[in-house]
Amino acid sequence: MADAEYGFRYAVFVTDNGVRYLTNEVSLQIMDALALSGMTASDLSLALGRSRTSIQSNVSKLERWGFVTSYVDESDRRRVIYVPTSTVILRPCPPDIGEDYEALEEEALHNMVKVRGGHYPCMLVIMALEAMRMGLDMRDLLTRGGMILASKHRRLVSGMSSEDVARYLENHFTKVAFSDAAVAFDKGDLNIVLSLHSRMRIAGHMMCDLAAGYAVETMDVHTGRKHRVASLTSDAEGRTVMRISPYDGNVPMDSAVRRTIPDVNDESWPFMIYYVDGRSVLLGNDTQIRILHHIRRSSASPGELSEELGMPLVTVHSNLSKLSELGVIGADALPSSKMVRYRIKGLPVILTTEPCVTMKPERDIRLERELKSVMAGYEALFETLNFNLRSAGEDIRHITGNVGVRVAEFLVAEDKNITAAGFLKKVCETDMGLGYLPRITDFVPLTVVLNRNSDTFCTFGFIKPFYKGLLEHGLELLTGDSYNIRFPPPPDFVRVIKIA
Repeated sequence: MADAEYGFRYAVFVTDNGVRYLTNEVSLQIMDALALSGMTASDLSLALGRSRTSIQSNVSKLERWGFVTSYVDESDRRRVIYVPTSTVILRPCPPDIGEDYEALEEEALHNMVKVRGGHYPCMLVIMALEAMRMGLDMRDLLTRGGMILASKHRRLVSGMSSEDVARYLENHFTKVAFSDAAVAFDKGDLNIVLSLHSRMRIAGHMMCDLAAGYAVETMDVHTGRKHRVASLTSDAEGRTVMRISPYDGNVPMDSAVRRTIPDVNDESWPFMIYYVDGRSVLLGNDTQIRILHHIRRSSASPGELSEELGMPLVTVHSNLSKLSELGVIGADALPSSKMVRYRIKGLPVILTTEPCVTMKPERDIRLERELKSVMAGYEALFETLNFNLRSAGEDIRHITGNVGVRVAEFLVAEDKNITAAGFLKKVCETDMGLGYLPRITDFVPLTVVLNRNSDTFCTFGFIKPFYKGLLEHGLELLTGDSYNIRFPPPPDFVRVIKIA
């Protein structure tokens, strides 16, 4: 294995070589230090309090794997400076994050079903809260989303003066989510002061993460140098104050060190992230991933796993023991038998899947067109973030499915007298399709027709899990019956089949 096979402390990066992860403590400390400034091995040794031999060994591996690169300092050719060429997108949620999940979620759900036009920022909040509830911090992914959106507008800022760039950012932030935005240059830094619309205050930190990524990428294009968020604070009036500074270890953008943001990754390290006992754990062992994929479909005994996966029984036993120790799986002893069957115990957060195939040029053209509309821009962001993970073979769609479950529970709890038909009517009235306009044609079997809004292009594959969670769970709560969502072709409607 390139890194530790599992870890409760980890980070997932997008590199030029694909989506990759780190669990090694020294490597993670090095990446955190390099995010602030380019450093030599000696600088890192002093900053981290570790031996130069340990640092040199780790940075060499990081460079070989595509996380960092190095260049020679022109002012002192004895100095080899290391800089990151990767972007962190996911990491464990800090245990002291201090968010009141229930209160935030309640307000976000209320805004989502009550305030037309506020669905998209509220959906961002609910998705992020659901991920944080399962031990995963998505804020880095949202920052990357802002960078991707800005990269589609790069030609607009090329050749602009500094004053024009400041006005451009002010106009963009005001159109997207902020009631007021003040952007100004100060000794090479960019100062941004943002005020949220009152109805979007719930999405404050999410919008700021997006704005940070957008501003950083815009400054990179404008100046030809790398930038970073130097500080992010709040002033006495509750406004967000952001300072964007040049990256201390930066090199010219036309250098091989400065890569464009990779959208589609041809290579990735297989991994899974499961939520276990209050925290998430990253699993990177190929054998364990194959076992978990099999057990997710149905419980299995060690003998069945050995036969169906073509693995030696001793290998199966060894990996089952490690997964049990981590709490990812549980064992059930069969009555009147010594045989044990294993089942999934932890909750999946991210699963390894087959990479999706999408026409990238066509997708980019559509994304650029839809970004002209603010609300369609949010929808474009949803698909872009989802696609970037799926293109590397990592599936986060079940978080969207869990959001559907949360929304269903909220709608049912909000009206104690609501019926199944009333629930479906409410789904239609509040336009829960996130860009689709549902129409109920009959009840059992129920068919929900999703008429695509001409201003949006969110792919059907992304909306499937949300609808599955929303409709199945809501109808089950109200009727006590089980339902099964079917998605027959062509992909423009959902059929809900009642299970007798």
